[in-house]
Amino acid sequence: TGHGENTVPYYELLLEDNGYIVEYLDLSTVDEIPSAYSMLVIVNPTRSYDTADIEKIDAFLSNGEQLGKHLMVFGDLDMNENSYLEKYLKDEWGLSIGSETVFDSSKDYVYAPQNANISFLTVNYAESTVSGSLASSNAPLRVQLGKTKTVTREFDELDNIATFPLLQSSATSFSKNITLYQENNIRNTVKETGDKEGPFDIAAVSEKYRYNGTLKTASDVVVCASTSLVDEIFLSNYYGSTQTSAEYMINLTKYLVASTEEIDADITSVDLSGNSLAFASGTDFILSFVSIVVILPVIFIAIGV
Repeated sequence: TGHGENTVPYYELLLEDNGYIVEYLDLSTVDEIPSAYSMLVIVNPTRSYDTADIEKIDAFLSNGEQLGKHLMVFGDLDMNENSYLEKYLKDEWGLSIGSETVFDSSKDYVYAPQNANISFLTVNYAESTVSGSLASSNAPLRVQLGKTKTVTREFDELDNIATFPLLQSSATSFSKNITLYQENNIRNTVKETGDKEGPFDIAAVSEKYRYNGTLKTASDVVVCASTSLVDEIFLSNYYGSTQTSAEYMINLTKYLVASTEEIDADITSVDLSGNSLAFASGTDFILSFVSIVVILPVIFIAIGV
């Protein structure tokens, strides 16, 4: 309620239908983020966090140096400068959202249905554990063309922190520095001299880990330079061209919160307007709380118990 984060009702519904408990948290009203929470989600804050907010997030992820907590940050062309949050993600976790917007010169990666007032950019899966069967079945994952930016990883591994890409643009992609989204112009954007060439990371994860004997525990931070993955149009498959979005987000959420080595759940439906989305899993499901930070860091939180 004070940083102007986007609300994500379809992502909330998706999580609740898969057994997660979702709560909203206003960082300004608490001294610390409750330890029962498993994951925080921040979506496109339009007003800056202050140092106190960042300290609470850092303390949560540290978890008394025991780790095991997680954060997802989604931002795109509409995300304003957020200096303290950006500095924290870059300095402590080696991730940052770039200033340029991603396009693609290949028609294989750009989809503009006639019945839609937006265009889509197809991205590649860069990590098979999270993508699971989506990658092996060549199921396309799409984000919004003209609003998706780049993610920069400052290092691959440093001390006890490792970063790796989750989603990447194609080899025919390029980036431009634009400040205003206009759909008519977006569809006609072409590569020009001076444009940076892809591929680019679109989403990446940074893992801070520790070992207790042979047991590995980690806190993870995911930075995604697109809000499409939690947007209702994409999760609900409104235009019939983003049917993989819901499954990918459940895979990613489960990967973080349940800390499993492999994704062992199948989505029974990808139509939020009809049947609920649910896990069909051979293992016991871990009840989790998710907290979403929307409006004043209303944190969208996932809690694991």
